[in-house]
Amino acid sequence: MPILKNNLYRLSLTRNPRSRGFSLVELMIVVAILGIVLGSVVRYIGVATQRSKVEQTKVDLSQEAREFVDEFERDIHQAGYPNCKMFNMTGTSCVLQYNNPQIAAGLVSVDSTQVVFEGDIDGDGIVDSVWYRLLDSAGNFPPTGTCPCTIQRGVTPHLEPGIAERSEQWKAGRACRLRWRFIHSGQRTVRRRRHDQRCLLRGRKHLQGFSRVFRVRPDRHHGGTLAR
Repeated sequence: MPILKNNLYRLSLTRNPRSRGFSLVELMIVVAILGIVLGSVVRYIGVATQRSKVEQTKVDLSQEAREFVDEFERDIHQAGYPNCKMFNMTGTSCVLQYNNPQIAAGLVSVDSTQVVFEGDIDGDGIVDSVWYRLLDSAGNFPPTGTCPCTIQRGVTPHLEPGIAERSEQWKAGRACRLRWRFIHSGQRTVRRRRHDQRCLLRGRKHLQGFSRVFRVRPDRHHGGTLAR
């Protein structure tokens, strides 16, 4: 035992005090292990975040589709209200007048790219014309290009026949132009309106279609003739 103690004592005296701690190789090994572990954790976090974004996008799309279906269902439920029977006090059958702005015609037209119906959808006592259209990727109606397509919803008040929904007038050189857009397709009569004094219309113009653009050419009497 004394010999062992003496040997340990000699070794303690000959050891370099600066050799304590970890060596460079040991530190490099530890850093490599930590890098592998942290890299795996960061990669997993990135994958989880990407999956979360994808799932959130799916949820948003599903929610928007559900809201669209709910809105379409509400519009359909109000289609045809108020109808002609509500104003018929005699109890006899009534004839639906499609040009009457106070009576909803219900389903107006259906085709492969558009659905049009009438009804008081917001409860304000005014019959509205509602349409759902299918637009192509360039925003054209009717679609002329390829999909992906977009469904567009529009609402306008039902107007009397011969009155435009909107008229825009401006000067392009010396010519005035009016844009007349009608709610329903079919024959309509364009008449001069009170606020269109700058570009007067001479006579009337019958047209066919949903929307048309006309030019009003002013004459020497500051009137105008309507031409396509």
